[in-house]
Amino acid sequence: MIPSAARAGGRILSAFVITASSLLMAADANSGGEEHPESGWRSIIGQLQSVKQEQADVLSEIHAELVGRAQVEDPDLLPRLRPEPPKPRPHGYGLLPEILPNSDGAPKEPRRTAYSLRELEQWYMKALERTGALADGAKDAELVHAVERYETERKTFRNLEKHLAYHDFWQNAAIENKIFFNKKRELLAVAEAWSIDGQKSGEPFPRAVIDALAPFQPSSRVTLSRPRPDAYVLTVPVLTDITETSFLEDFTSCVEGEFEGAISSEGASFVLDIQLRTISTNELYDSVPPKPGQIIDTKSHVARFPAGELIVTTGARSTHAFVARAVVLGSKSLSCRTLSHEFCHLLGFNDAYLRAPLDQADGDYGVVFVEWSGLSKNLMGAPGTGTIDRSMIDRLIQAYSSPAERLSQN
Repeated sequence: MIPSAARAGGRILSAFVITASSLLMAADANSGGEEHPESGWRSIIGQLQSVKQEQADVLSEIHAELVGRAQVEDPDLLPRLRPEPPKPRPHGYGLLPEILPNSDGAPKEPRRTAYSLRELEQWYMKALERTGALADGAKDAELVHAVERYETERKTFRNLEKHLAYHDFWQNAAIENKIFFNKKRELLAVAEAWSIDGQKSGEPFPRAVIDALAPFQPSSRVTLSRPRPDAYVLTVPVLTDITETSFLEDFTSCVEGEFEGAISSEGASFVLDIQLRTISTNELYDSVPPKPGQIIDTKSHVARFPAGELIVTTGARSTHAFVARAVVLGSKSLSCRTLSHEFCHLLGFNDAYLRAPLDQADGDYGVVFVEWSGLSKNLMGAPGTGTIDRSMIDRLIQAYSSPAERLSQN
């Protein structure tokens, strides 16, 4: 729980004085493994949002202290203190993510990761303790060492922020989509059994689970042309209410670029052609449209777009997609590869990794989510490291070829 005696910069952090008993009582009240009350995890997330803001304020104070010292003691350290200290990223309508370059790294082998709100709270506690200690010693500590610790805490801040956004979105999704996640739990049981016996003995991950995870759902809006016998062009009309031209250009360049050089198993080239069209908020809303930064109900917002259209819009807590319907962007930065993964949902692909909540709730901490990644090495199985492979291109050709072309392919 949140400690009550941590200090930073000579003052007691208000986030630290959240009493341990207040959260312990909430957790103990529902520790019997029954379905959690919705208010429990929402309250904890709300308190952690306050902790995040407090942490950002202290990091800003540390940054100012270290910059002042570096200007006098060692100006060569100043570049390491840029950019400015992290600030909590708000989410809301019209707020766009920064599209980052892809990081290096080969697709990983199948790996299990658990996401626990209880553990996240503990991570925040430890991060705040470290930040408080750094703030206390920023004036007197060895400058190089203090800068190194600041850089570490700056990265930790963003990592914890992403985890908090994850729970903010998926805890609610677990409540609203119980039937969907019940089916995922069945697949999770197979994966967990494989991890006990099959993984240790070198058996491959069950192919049946991968196939069940990622059924393809084509869109009637997508068309495939064949300008040459050895070339395909997939045209994807997308409707958006985003008006920032520079972002739309970066978005298009990013996603189309991920398909650059893609070929089918028969060696045919493949080009993705995104055709963006804009729609104004006045066309979507009969009454007053949402203002930039306003919190919106994203499902209701998506429903305002014409039926059947493929959509890219904003307002999400965390970027996500509805297959063959919409990509809803959050404000958190994401790599070009991850953005392209979300876009591929518009084309009809489902996630080829497994995400499911465990059967029993963790008291007022909601549910623990388990993810199995690396089941497939392509972009849908590994959003951070995968690529558009031949199996994905073959699936698109099969789904969007005309009946006559499909017949000729056979």
